[in-house]
Amino acid sequence: MNITHPLISKQAQIITPAFIWAVRLCLDRVAMRRSAVMFRGQSRVGKSRCAVFVAEQLKKQFPECHVVLHIALKRKDSRPNLLRELCYSESIHPKERVDLRYHLVAHVESLLVGQQAGQYILVIDEIQRLLPVDYFDLADIYNLLQVKNICMTLIAFAQPHIDEQITMINKRRDQQLIARFLTEILTYPGCRGVDELGVILNAYDTGSEFPSGSGTSYTAHFIPKAFSAGFRLALATESLWLELSASTSGNYTNNIPMDHLCESVLNLLLSLAAKDSTSMELDPHWVSEAVQKSNLRAFCDAL
Repeated sequence: MNITHPLISKQAQIITPAFIWAVRLCLDRVAMRRSAVMFRGQSRVGKSRCAVFVAEQLKKQFPECHVVLHIALKRKDSRPNLLRELCYSESIHPKERVDLRYHLVAHVESLLVGQQAGQYILVIDEIQRLLPVDYFDLADIYNLLQVKNICMTLIAFAQPHIDEQITMINKRRDQQLIARFLTEILTYPGCRGVDELGVILNAYDTGSEFPSGSGTSYTAHFIPKAFSAGFRLALATESLWLELSASTSGNYTNNIPMDHLCESVLNLLLSLAAKDSTSMELDPHWVSEAVQKSNLRAFCDAL
């Protein structure tokens, strides 16, 4: 087993239909200079990886903008600390008595100097960890940047219990916060059907490469003999979808968590690698065993 392979080291970037949808939508919202868009989804469906991917793509597509990826932290107490955390994400370390709002705005302004219509794009993962009061800090940053002719766009990824925060903000009738940051909240999905699974498995067959520059796809790396004879992982689409679907329940019905899907695929590839030959044919039992090893059923039952 090659422990440096991206699938083994968990570094593989599989571009899913949900990734493509989210990136296209974010590119549109940034181009339109919208104030915010939020993606809300179940645990393990791929939101955090998507947040990283979105930030990377925005940096490539909008090099004139300042893009920052921030991971909201779980705090030990209820004190607001978002501004200092944002400074850390910017790799700046202000002194204790500095007004962090002005400090952060000055930093962003310095990075966008010379831009006629500067834009600050803040991508926050795990935004449900923020406190309601943190949204006032975001609003202050937004307003202070606006005075400097800099537009701020918030792109956020959240767990479902973000709804509790939204309810609290609604009860306080903080309409400016709702209008600015909480009017476009979209569901971020896992794998929703056999067609999407086929797209994902095709990425293993033809849309991936390791080592870099080798032209060898992930599937070909694990089963070179079978691959050379025409075997493709996409042949397992139907049987894999049936096994995954049979192991899910509740919020994960037709919403397969990507962590478990990818682990199932890796389990299957490792199983196939031990049997690699030019005459290899897929045994449905191997697919069933691969999904069972992913612990998907226990995961769904526990939630």
